[in-house]
Amino acid sequence: MLLSGLYKNIIGVAVTALVVVIASTALHYWLLTISGYIGQERGSLVSIETVSYSEGAVEITVRNNGNAKTSVKYASVEADGDTLCLTNTYLTLEPGDSNTLKLNCNLKDRQKVYTVKVVAEGGEAKYVFRPG
Repeated sequence: MLLSGLYKNIIGVAVTALVVVIASTALHYWLLTISGYIGQERGSLVSIETVSYSEGAVEITVRNNGNAKTSVKYASVEADGDTLCLTNTYLTLEPGDSNTLKLNCNLKDRQKVYTVKVVAEGGEAKYVFRPG
């Protein structure tokens, strides 16, 4: 009798531990996926920290989250599948560094949703925003 109760407790603890491990692994990969880090190469993981719009210009703060120097090739603002403005850039970021890019772009509809895209060596980052 005593042993059967002990086995039930051990099995219960083992099943609970297994569920916790599976849930935490799933959460880890989900967080990596939404942050855009999966699928980028060579440690040059760029991210867009902030986007702001005022007086016909979009300012984009870009960060290198990787462990290698990276070069930002271009940045663009898109809406409804169309590129509204694009700038080629020769910005180089050391690991951990960030810098701000400025695109002259008149976003007429302040209620529309726009996508900012930054393309760098080893990956790209996107940021969706509404200027209004």
